Amino acid sequence: MRKIKLNDAPILDSSLKNDRAPIERPDPSRNIAALTGLRFFAAISIVIYHFHGAVFESLGNNWLTGLFTVGSMGVSMFFVLSGFVLTHVYINGKSKPVAAKSFFVARFARIYPAYALALLLEVPALIWLVFNSSDVVRRGLIFSGSLIANLLLLQAWARVASWRWNFPSWSVSAEAFFYSIFPTIANRLKLHDISGRVLLCMLLGCAAIMPVPALTATYVAHAPQVAETPVSNLLLFFPLLRVPEFLAGIFLGLLMMKVERRWRSEIIRRVGAIALTTGVAAIAVIAQFSLEIPLLLRDSFFTLPFVLMIFGIAVDRGVLAAFLSMPLLVLLGEASYGIYIYQAPIYEVLRSDLLAQWFGGTDSLAKALASMLVLILFSILAHKRFELPVRDWINARWRLRDRSKIAVGPVR
Repeated sequence: MRKIKLNDAPILDSSLKNDRAPIERPDPSRNIAALTGLRFFAAISIVIYHFHGAVFESLGNNWLTGLFTVGSMGVSMFFVLSGFVLTHVYINGKSKPVAAKSFFVARFARIYPAYALALLLEVPALIWLVFNSSDVVRRGLIFSGSLIANLLLLQAWARVASWRWNFPSWSVSAEAFFYSIFPTIANRLKLHDISGRVLLCMLLGCAAIMPVPALTATYVAHAPQVAETPVSNLLLFFPLLRVPEFLAGIFLGLLMMKVERRWRSEIIRRVGAIALTTGVAAIAVIAQFSLEIPLLLRDSFFTLPFVLMIFGIAVDRGVLAAFLSMPLLVLLGEASYGIYIYQAPIYEVLRSDLLAQWFGGTDSLAKALASMLVLILFSILAHKRFELPVRDWINARWRLRDRSKIAVGPVR
């Protein structure tokens, strides 16, 4: 895993500028490893939300039921965390502009191999569906058109384009859009030394903007609180409406650089502990009352809690960071993208007539745990044996092509 530097940074409070005592720096590799471990819990909460909600509801624990009722919040965490990590990779202490082509190639190599494999796993079932329908031509056209949209990562822009393809992949479509705008945002930010206070206001603004469309739809337009309607699809899946989460992660990353450059390590850890406690408490409260929150609003309140939680974990040097940095959890975190993107095709196989007696059903905890174990093992294997080799090959080919262009280019 690439180590991301967390120790170059600027401040929120200028009153600490004259403190000349040496500043102790946190261990960057450990803190990023902790965030990697956190990704596993986000991914598995989404899997439980999609496939095992009834199992946890049957346990009779209202808090667990509420938590997995809003299990899709894991996607929000991924969006915030994506902006945060990209900021530390491409902006932290670097004066050179982000090279858009190299950035896009690196991101393509990171997300597309697993994404393509997940689509490929869906093809046999969907071909069978087409040829066993009463209107083969119509279904065939839908199959072809939606396949093109999914291959081009455009399905989040029109929910109908997803059709029956890998349904969680809408977030990868949204993430691809975020990647498309990141180099421009990063290069603009590098031109300006934005103060910590302004960054904090921008971050809070992103968190405040997120619920506005859902609040408007719920209390002004009185939209029905049900899933898979045009309004709910727009609010939950449309990439432009999820941009504030990504921007919040970017502003958090920039703000953290400011803090780390000037604040003493002890103060950072204390503020981080408060932020982490507040963020986790807010998530717990939302989970407790999630069934009373209108459906369209449930996912819109998590931006600020996740910002607080990510900041707290990023600066933590205690038991939590040590736990999340355990090699097993880091491995699971590295495979978390696979756990997320392979869940639909793997569960289709596990719940087929052939395997349903071992993995099917929605009310058995043992079958739920067995299904999740199969998904996790498949994701780890695919990550190690397929995704990483293909990623390295794509990046190596790009570097080779880049060097050849320089070699034969005009002499200036």
